[in-house]
Amino acid sequence: MSTVTTPFPVALRLLVGYVASTDRLRFAGFVVLVVVEGLLGPVTIAASGLAVARAAPAFGAGLDSAAAAALAAAVGLAGLAFAAGQLITPLRDAVATSLGSRVAQRMREQLLSATVGPPGLAHLEDPETAEEIRRAGEYEWADLAPLTTIVQQLGAALKTVISAAGAGVLLAGFAWWAPLLLILAAVGTHVWMAGNEHEIVEQHEAHAGQQRRADYFRDLALDPPAAKEVRLFGLAGWLAGRARRHRTAYLRHVWQARRANLRPVLLTLGTIAVANGAVLAALGATAVSGGLGAAELTVYVQALIALQSLGHPLLATWWVRQGAAALPHLVGLAERTHRLSVRPRGSAPAIGMPRRELRLSGVRFGYPGHDRPVLDGVELAIPAGSSLAIVGRNGEGKTTLLKLLARFYDPDEGAVRIDGTDLRDLDLASWRAQLAVIFQDFIRYELTAHQNVGFGRVETAGDPEAVRRAAERAGALELIKDLPDGWQTVLSRHYRGGVDLSGGQWQRIALARALRAADAGARLLVLDEPTAALDVRAEAALFERFLELTAGTTTVLVTHRLSSVRHVDRIAVLDRGRIAQHGTHAELMATDGLYRRMYRLQARRFDEGVHDA
Repeated sequence: MSTVTTPFPVALRLLVGYVASTDRLRFAGFVVLVVVEGLLGPVTIAASGLAVARAAPAFGAGLDSAAAAALAAAVGLAGLAFAAGQLITPLRDAVATSLGSRVAQRMREQLLSATVGPPGLAHLEDPETAEEIRRAGEYEWADLAPLTTIVQQLGAALKTVISAAGAGVLLAGFAWWAPLLLILAAVGTHVWMAGNEHEIVEQHEAHAGQQRRADYFRDLALDPPAAKEVRLFGLAGWLAGRARRHRTAYLRHVWQARRANLRPVLLTLGTIAVANGAVLAALGATAVSGGLGAAELTVYVQALIALQSLGHPLLATWWVRQGAAALPHLVGLAERTHRLSVRPRGSAPAIGMPRRELRLSGVRFGYPGHDRPVLDGVELAIPAGSSLAIVGRNGEGKTTLLKLLARFYDPDEGAVRIDGTDLRDLDLASWRAQLAVIFQDFIRYELTAHQNVGFGRVETAGDPEAVRRAAERAGALELIKDLPDGWQTVLSRHYRGGVDLSGGQWQRIALARALRAADAGARLLVLDEPTAALDVRAEAALFERFLELTAGTTTVLVTHRLSSVRHVDRIAVLDRGRIAQHGTHAELMATDGLYRRMYRLQARRFDEGVHDA
């Protein structure tokens, strides 16, 4: 369902249905409060008219008379209704706040489930789905305050309708056509204004990309990691200018839609003025001719004023439209993301695998929307307990191959087999528990040092001895001990008492996390160029330490620096989506192939002083 074409009645049903299904008991209580609050208005009007009618007899009969008692009862009823309204309004707002917070939480959980729930990555790397996710999460109403306002405005609109209905019943006592005329004027107001409101929402949707770009440039100017380059290259003014330009471009379309609002506003004002003038003129003429007493005139005039609210809940309807704006993006999002992702069909346990080998047989894979496959007929066997380095030029599919091993994607053709079993037939969670991976862009969690290491096996992250042992093996224990609060130090300067680490220190923390996974039973360890920021010597030292610590465990190293992988058992060279060469370092150097040419080129650059080759 497209947001920009969602009619107001559909948007209203969407929003009310969603709010009601979030917490039915709380919503029912909210509706009861709104209904009672709406009925109190007509009761107050009727009681005030009754008080006016009883005033003259009471003044003539004296304070001790029955007429005075009747007047006191009418005044008391009016006062009670007014006081009850004053009490119910803040109570209704409190319930709306509570209900709105629950709706916000539900929406966030649904969005999180749709994003994190699927086991693969296709939905995150698919542009259209990623756009739907962004739109579902970007609307301002996804924050707590606007959602409570939306629920409050729903209540205000319902209260207005109920109060106006009661006032219409009272005004019908004067003339049946009077409330009908005012109601028709209110309906006309909404019809004329609805198109403009719809256009404003449509402009917001159509040009949301301009707003996102403005937000990007603004955030980039304020982002601490970007601060050095922004200042060094003098980008602050440029970023501010781009943010202003995109924001203005977005607002220009919204302003145009609002300027088009002039004609509906004039029509609205004219219609309301004519309808009210006609009813007031009739009331005045009837009163002058003696057809209406003071009490009746009091009731009818108040009823007429109450009916005016029907024509002015435009703020409420605007909030309803905004509140329903992201629902079309949210509805069906989970189904779409799960449909794009891999399907965890298998149930066979993977504990302790691989025991014999890991094999890729005729694997062909290409990303959706791309014609050329990244991997095209890959044949590769990795004996259990051995170490393999996957090398090749950038863009040859090294990281993609690892994504298939982790089953973030399934092959288009062929199969990944673990001990002869198709990876798709294994229980996905059980298989991933056998993996420990350090990615090139490994996460630097802004959490404690203990959590950063313990996440290697989150189920046992609370085991301090196991976490300490992994840190010690990775060479990270001493740096953690030197932190201000030791293991409880938050690894980020964004928090009080937190510290940031150097690149090399973060490498050891990431290594400790992988070793924690290995200690907990992971049987396949993978390093996907996590040392790209290090020089050749530092990378080689880290790889050698990793191989030493993981001896006997199936290990895969991915790198484009060939000098760092001479000590692995086997080396596979990826070229144009296929395994071009496979063997030991000595075997590959003895063959006039791609590996030897790449190795000698990098060695020559190193000898010439380009040490990051």
